[in-house]
Amino acid sequence: MDMITPTRLSVLSLLLTGAATLSAQTHAPVHHAATTAHTATTHAAAGPAGCAKDVPELSPKIPALPAGDCPKVLYTITTTPSVKLDYVSPMEGPDLRTTLGLEGSSFSELYVDTKVGSGPLAEPHKWYTIHYTGYLTDGVKFDSSLDRKEPININYGQHMVIPGWDTGFGGMHIGGKRRLYIPYELAYGPNGKPPTIPAKSELIFDVELLAQSDARPEPPAKPAAQPASSDGKPGATAQPSAAPITATPRAVVMSYLSAAKYKASDWSFSISDTTIDSETIDAKQDKATIVAHVVFKGRGTYMSVAPQTFSLVMENGTWRITGTTPPKLIDPADSGASPL
Repeated sequence: MDMITPTRLSVLSLLLTGAATLSAQTHAPVHHAATTAHTATTHAAAGPAGCAKDVPELSPKIPALPAGDCPKVLYTITTTPSVKLDYVSPMEGPDLRTTLGLEGSSFSELYVDTKVGSGPLAEPHKWYTIHYTGYLTDGVKFDSSLDRKEPININYGQHMVIPGWDTGFGGMHIGGKRRLYIPYELAYGPNGKPPTIPAKSELIFDVELLAQSDARPEPPAKPAAQPASSDGKPGATAQPSAAPITATPRAVVMSYLSAAKYKASDWSFSISDTTIDSETIDAKQDKATIVAHVVFKGRGTYMSVAPQTFSLVMENGTWRITGTTPPKLIDPADSGASPL
């Protein structure tokens, strides 16, 4: 994540209210259970202290939870159609109500706290630093910050991520770990996000809350790659550059994006978040390539664009972006941009 960018749902205002009522964890050992979201027309959620019912079975490919843990309900949402179907002709089939979207539904986000953090209680609207791994219920791992060895940063409750994440950390302490089961209504909706997320996919996330801050954390600077030695042998003494390196390629790209402004139609946008997907440095040729995901914000709306590739060269010990233009921002109606 970067985490996959979310689709806004009409129930978001209800989610924020539901998350605010969650009581904080205590520091005593607490065993909750795997977070699971239900998507039945009728749904029986357990009471606040009990285990949730109708928890879907997970593939054994997903790491097992400690014996005895059970999923508990973080919150439940029930929708009731505002339109009444007064008359149906005998010529219509029995599925008319479903076709018209006039059936109510109930779904829950569930959780298991696999480790209670020893740090401060997580506060709303702060920047969270998170490690995560995401699974489909069939065991397919579709994303992981651990594999990339780089956590992500989100502004909690500010719609930068799917609603199930935007409301899924309530009651956690810094250093805590939690498993979330997120129904498709709180994830990517009935259409999913092909090819990675199939339609109506319930998602399972193992998350670790590493830190929180008032401002967006600066990305960690990685040391510049050492140039090869004169004999080409690894571990030999490297020849120094003609001038000291002032910033890594990653830092140069992040600085470039943070100062950029963009415009699409009559909307003005600024960079809200950037995640580096990959970084390749060719020390021999003094060249580097950075691939980054960019999230824009304008008029209170968030949009993402496809990964942007930046080429850099080193001149006099300084990395410089070359042969590129600012990321192209596309109108919200265009399929190239995704509203979050």
